[in-house]
Amino acid sequence: MTMKRKHISLALALLFLLPATNAVAQHFLDKNEVGFRYCWNHADMNYSHKMFNIYTHKDYWQNGFGFFITHRVSSYFAIRPEIDFIGRGAMLKFEDINYKMDAKYVDLRLPLIVSFAPHSAVNPYLFVAPELCIVREGEITFKSDHTGKLTTDLAEGNIRPYDIGVCGGLGLEIPIRIGEFRFSIAGEAGYSLGLLNTFSEEELDGDAIVLNPSAYTFTPEGSRNNRGIEAAVTITLPLSNFRLIPKPQPRPVVEEQIIEPEPEVEVFEYEIKDCYSFEEMYDFVKNGFDISDKRICVFDMKFQFGSAKLLRSSEKYLDNVVGMMKAYPRMRITINGHTDNIGSEETNQTLSEKRAQSVFDYLVKHGIEADRMACYGYGLRYPIDTNATEAGRAKNRRVEIEVTRIK
Repeated sequence: MTMKRKHISLALALLFLLPATNAVAQHFLDKNEVGFRYCWNHADMNYSHKMFNIYTHKDYWQNGFGFFITHRVSSYFAIRPEIDFIGRGAMLKFEDINYKMDAKYVDLRLPLIVSFAPHSAVNPYLFVAPELCIVREGEITFKSDHTGKLTTDLAEGNIRPYDIGVCGGLGLEIPIRIGEFRFSIAGEAGYSLGLLNTFSEEELDGDAIVLNPSAYTFTPEGSRNNRGIEAAVTITLPLSNFRLIPKPQPRPVVEEQIIEPEPEVEVFEYEIKDCYSFEEMYDFVKNGFDISDKRICVFDMKFQFGSAKLLRSSEKYLDNVVGMMKAYPRMRITINGHTDNIGSEETNQTLSEKRAQSVFDYLVKHGIEADRMACYGYGLRYPIDTNATEAGRAKNRRVEIEVTRIK
């Protein structure tokens, strides 16, 4: 008996936490994006000592690619952890001597992105990122008339195995929508600055080959630092494309008439609509109609401007809902928050979620069990009127209380 009670208690606890877990997962999908980055790096290590001035630095472009996750803190600020696979090095020439260092790096970056427009619009932005650069492989090629062409694998004796740097630049993101599916394409241009001397300890001790892999060794002076101009193209996919909350289905507006079985029985007539007032819904309940899947649209639910805090007038309205739910304890509802199109898509999404949650919390505070309710925010995606007029926007700024079951 004790084990059965524990199982029942655990099941009830999970049932209670399910709406909250779903809301947390949905919030994660709305705030995060994944993406792919393809880049071109103009690699040119900078030598500080004058003994390298006799060498001509030649243009040296390398391709790279990477993956990232973008967390949208707000419409104008984001954090984008990423991992990039990119090439760096140097190509030097003096008379008949050609030297090329081709190092392959794995970069761990944490760009901070500041946008100049809301994320839902064409969006110019700035980014700056600390980076940890780890050498994974590479090669050194030396060619001259005397030695011919020699190639050797890059070893720790030829380069410091890691670098710490910073990169920054600017970009332009263009959002694209195909039906309900959204993604974006962006172009970026930046500069990467290595902060550590890339000469290895063996090179600095005079034990490793620096330039000529067959002729001689010597101890370099000064420093050798990574430098690079980067250009990149990114493709970003919002995880909100895979929303857990289904899109509400529109309901046709038709007229339905209850046919009286006997002449003396009064006929109760009503119009099937997408939304009803509380008074209409309560009349349905009192007359014995099944109101499952019907919605109360509260157009005058008042919150403090730009926030989700309920005003007293709205609390009085919700007291009526509390009374109806207490009178019908088997009633289950879903609270849906909607906004107009004033402001960015992300801001409206967050605001609609918070306002739906405020209504949920008020009903719980006044005695309605949390497992009888769920709440979601839909932002500006499902207007029921035009957003071109104030009257239309007022209708779109609504809270819907949908009866999902009543027995």
